[in-house]
Amino acid sequence: MDPVNEMSDQNSYREYNTIPTSEISTVPYYMYAVEGSFLFIVSLALVVLIIATSKLRGQKEFQIFILCVAFDAVFGVAYFSAGLYRIQLVGSYSFVPLKSRWECINMLHNHVFVFITPGAGILALITSIDRFISVFFPLKYIKIRSDRYFLMLVAILIIATTPTTVLSYLYSYHNGNEKDVNAMCLLVQGVTSEMFQILRAIRILTTIIAVVLYIPIAVRMYFIIKRSAAFNIKAGQASKLRRMTVTVSLITVSQLVLFTLPDTILFFNSQLQSMVFYVMNLNKGIVNILIFFVTQRDLRKALLQQISSFFGKKCFRNVVEIDVSSIQNVDSSSRRTPIRVKSAVTAVSRHH
Repeated sequence: MDPVNEMSDQNSYREYNTIPTSEISTVPYYMYAVEGSFLFIVSLALVVLIIATSKLRGQKEFQIFILCVAFDAVFGVAYFSAGLYRIQLVGSYSFVPLKSRWECINMLHNHVFVFITPGAGILALITSIDRFISVFFPLKYIKIRSDRYFLMLVAILIIATTPTTVLSYLYSYHNGNEKDVNAMCLLVQGVTSEMFQILRAIRILTTIIAVVLYIPIAVRMYFIIKRSAAFNIKAGQASKLRRMTVTVSLITVSQLVLFTLPDTILFFNSQLQSMVFYVMNLNKGIVNILIFFVTQRDLRKALLQQISSFFGKKCFRNVVEIDVSSIQNVDSSSRRTPIRVKSAVTAVSRHH
């Protein structure tokens, strides 16, 4: 059977219908694999850094950071997996084969994308609500116990994304094993077109609401900083509140540009699957890491302390090894010297 005719399907992307895989650029997929692995490794290291620093891990604000960075790490896994899969696909086939939506949604990267597509917007909304409470009710926010705060945030995120995740799998399963999409298996090929619109709409709306929430937050922050004494807030707490709010607001703005903008375009034109949009999505995690380190002095200090501690211990260990070696050499020499003297004395006495 002619592979071109076999692939002819209005639901498949036109750029893959008749073009051989040899003409498909793999550059974006290598970017997925490289940047995805980098994002995962750096995000995981950042999570470990925060957890390992006792001063940071007990703060509710940094628990928000842990959740955001851990989310980016999972995001990196999705892109890494998608990149490797598509590189292998292009290298294995002359033409892109067909798959069913059920097969596509069960790819590792789509398991993650089904969750993180609406989850990114919901997480942005959760963080903005957290900032809203911390700014409008600072004293009550400070008194919230931090030991279970992270688990509560994770539970809210999972519960909020569960309905769309379950529906995505149910609708894809309902389509059966009919091979009606190409095997590149983008998210839109793993879920039905209606679910794809819903997942995108949730991320768009929740991100916009999160951004709008920062308008009253910014106004309130201005008055708190100017009149911290009137709010019974110490100058240090007010400064910390400002830094945390700036960090989270910048993360939300980056999501507005790198997620919501391409999401809105795809929402109104789902067939326009430009790789630029997906690279924008991927780079959002890299931008987040830069925002964390640029705006958070405590995080930079913790990193420098860990680095200096590591190299300090290593240098100390090397110095100790050198000292021990020197002592052993001196001790060995001191033991050999009397033997030579004794031998010389004996020789002289025998001569006489």
